[in-house]
Amino acid sequence: MLNGLVKHRDDGLVQISGLVMHPDIAHEVMRVIGEEVNRCLERDGLRAAEMPRHHAIMHESGHAIVGAHDAVKIERVEIHSLPKAQLKMLVAIGMIKRGAKVWGGMTYTDSLAVFTSIDVLLKRACFLIAGMIAERFSQDYRSASSVDELVLSQLLIDKACHEFASQVDPPQLWKACWRRTVAIIKHNSEAAEGLMRMLDRHERVVGHRLDRALSKVRRVPDDTLDMPQFMERWRDE
Repeated sequence: MLNGLVKHRDDGLVQISGLVMHPDIAHEVMRVIGEEVNRCLERDGLRAAEMPRHHAIMHESGHAIVGAHDAVKIERVEIHSLPKAQLKMLVAIGMIKRGAKVWGGMTYTDSLAVFTSIDVLLKRACFLIAGMIAERFSQDYRSASSVDELVLSQLLIDKACHEFASQVDPPQLWKACWRRTVAIIKHNSEAAEGLMRMLDRHERVVGHRLDRALSKVRRVPDDTLDMPQFMERWRDE
């Protein structure tokens, strides 16, 4: 939840959740994220931004499972309670109530994505939305906890349509990425449950523990989930 979201690089570019962009684009992205967070708070109240510990566990396991499915090297997965200073700031700006216990997390990959093809773009979009999709399997989804990833995934899908598939509407592509990500997570429920147990116990999973957990990830046995073939099916719909 906007925790360490923006990093300013030495080359003058800005990194947001693993995506590198021009400062002007980053400014616009953060503006949209802020507007979306406010909409969530207006609709659902302060609980929208208050992520419980178990939600953080589900969220990060979703990222890791989908990343591993798509051959992204996952280096470590962790959850953490937000520090007091950040909680105080979130209370001050009206995002959470005083005394709320809010958790966050991070799934670290081996490198930043380089978007050289539609496959890479769409698979990174699936990776971004995997956390919120995993959370939605709970009866108590917190709508503002993944706004940054939602906005960034839509940015990637717009880019995919603009550069590689101008005849496909972004909402159509978005729905297809959503369905694909749901299918991957459902197919790998056993691997996800194992990783969640590890996160619950250790709060930081790395090395042989992480390798063991992700070795159970299985590819979805449906070749329409391969992005080039998936694109052909979208064009025919």
